[in-house]
Amino acid sequence: MRDNIVYGRQTVREFLRADNPPRVNKIYLSESFPNDLRSQVMALGGAVQELPRREIDRMFPGIHHQGVVLELAGSYRAAAPATAKDALALGGPFLALDEVSDPQNLGSILRTAEALGVRAVFSGSKTSPVTPAVHRASSGASLHIPAYNVGNLPQFVERMKEAGIWIIASVPDETEPARGQTFLRTTDSDDLPEAEKLCLLVGSEGTGIKSILIERADYLMTIPMHGKTGSLNAGVACAIILERIVNR
Repeated sequence: MRDNIVYGRQTVREFLRADNPPRVNKIYLSESFPNDLRSQVMALGGAVQELPRREIDRMFPGIHHQGVVLELAGSYRAAAPATAKDALALGGPFLALDEVSDPQNLGSILRTAEALGVRAVFSGSKTSPVTPAVHRASSGASLHIPAYNVGNLPQFVERMKEAGIWIIASVPDETEPARGQTFLRTTDSDDLPEAEKLCLLVGSEGTGIKSILIERADYLMTIPMHGKTGSLNAGVACAIILERIVNR
């Protein structure tokens, strides 16, 4: 899939609301596309091609475009500070992702993060990049939240700690805590820093957070499970814990 497209009606609506979006070169619209959104899309200024939906399917196979595809002058990145280090200076809350490789899962996580006011997302080299599929999976929320691939995530976590950011790792209840770590099962503790000084660390559904990162966390947080289901997927767990951190 090309990395310079935005597609899907809700994703395109969010693109229309984005700060400093890239130039739109071409606009592909189905002949039955709704008139209210059509006029807004055409105002973007790109060359417009109105086509039968099956022709758009042929040009962009394998995507759920809903009759609209924008071809951009370059790949999209949310307006943001130039570097991850600069983003830290803005204050949090932040989100760090360890090997979240599924675009659908990443899109869900970014949608939650943007809705709850996360200021920036940091990921290691094995986390999926923010692609057009991620924009679609997030319903366009990823167009509004800065995301940085920091390469070596354990090293960047150390940099965050040096900058005064406290790390909360989302872990299963059976995780063995390292010395000095504190399990949190609620977030009303007076000892927990304000959200602006926090970063939530979330791992992949398959392997969770690597031990080298768990050892660097200041707090470990679990979600009490009362049913027969043994775990939640990473996107749901992230949503529950972020809400607790931000709105406690």
